[in-house]
Amino acid sequence: MNKLAIVGHSFVARLEDSLQGSKIRTIFPYGKDLGLDADVKYFGLRGATTKTYLNSREMVSCELFRPTRVFVQVGGNDISKNSTVISVCEGIRDIVEHLLRIDSVNAVIIGSIFPRRKPRGVSEDYYYNEARKINNFLERHYADHSRVYFWKLRGLQLPKKNIFINDGVHLNDDATATYARQIRMALKCDSIK
Repeated sequence: MNKLAIVGHSFVARLEDSLQGSKIRTIFPYGKDLGLDADVKYFGLRGATTKTYLNSREMVSCELFRPTRVFVQVGGNDISKNSTVISVCEGIRDIVEHLLRIDSVNAVIIGSIFPRRKPRGVSEDYYYNEARKINNFLERHYADHSRVYFWKLRGLQLPKKNIFINDGVHLNDDATATYARQIRMALKCDSIK
C-alpha cells in the first residue's frame, strides 16, 4: 500500500481537523484518506515557516512514516517585508531536498502558495505579488525534475468569491473542500510516479 504524506503549515493541520469529523463531508465526501487507496498521514505545524518546519518534530515523524509520495504546502508564512522571493524559494527547496533524501520517497509535490486577504505585516497586494513570483519560480525551476512537481492549486489562486474565514488567512469550508480535492488529484495523478 502506498504511503502518502501531506506536510506543511496550518493549512495542513486545519485540513486534517476538517476531515476528521463530518465538518465538510457534504461538500467533500471523503475522509482523512482523501478517498485514495493508501495510508495518508498529515504532518501540519501551525504557524510554520520553512525554517521552523525543516527542524520540527513533524518532519522527523514524516521521515519515520517513510512515505512514497509527499505533498508539501509551505512558504506562505515566510512572505514578509524582510524576505525575498529567492529566500522563500531556498527555504522550500531545503524542505524538498530533505524529503528526497528519505529513501522511500519517489515524488514530492509542491502546492502553490495562494493569496491571503489579511496577510501579517504586508499588504494583500504585496503578498499576492510575492506569492505569484515564488510560484512562477518554483514551476520553472522544477519543470524538468524527475521527482519534484509543482501543483497549481486551482480554485484558490484567483478566487471569484471569498474563500477565507474571518482571519483572512485560513480557508472556509467550501475552500477547504476545494483544497482537499486539489491535494487528492495531485497525490492520485498517474503522471507523477
